[in-house]
Amino acid sequence: MASDLDALRALAAGDLAAWDGLPAGLSPDRLAEALGPPGDEEAGRLAGQLATFRIFPPAAGAPFGVKAWLAGDEVWLLEVREPPLGAPVEQQLGAPEATAPSGLGTSYRQYVYGALGLLLHVSDVTGEARRLYAFTPEPADAVLAGPIGRVEERRIPRG
Repeated sequence: MASDLDALRALAAGDLAAWDGLPAGLSPDRLAEALGPPGDEEAGRLAGQLATFRIFPPAAGAPFGVKAWLAGDEVWLLEVREPPLGAPVEQQLGAPEATAPSGLGTSYRQYVYGALGLLLHVSDVTGEARRLYAFTPEPADAVLAGPIGRVEERRIPRG
């Protein structure tokens, strides 16, 4: 098994094989040891809930950086947008424990690997991941029932 820092670096590089879940009690400082210095703390919404986050530098598998969502002084969720994975999701991880419709669009499905602490929004057309979420492992049904499983993108027309 890889160290937590090695697993975090591998995740940011797009290699999911070494990932076995977000380490419990992970601090932003510990995450910075793996990924480099983050930007300032910001506020945003995740599944309609107000939360704070910090964005860590881009990496091979995280071209827009790794967004670390915080609960107090601990990281509870990592988010990677448009991760260019080293190999297709199912090739790296096998079949997902569960799938569900994605809130990111009708041509995407959520692939849940609860035991590994991963949820990916994957294109039905290309098989590419549009979004990756990494968290402390939990049952797939709990993931889908919680805020991670309810992520959606809304487009508001300007008028």
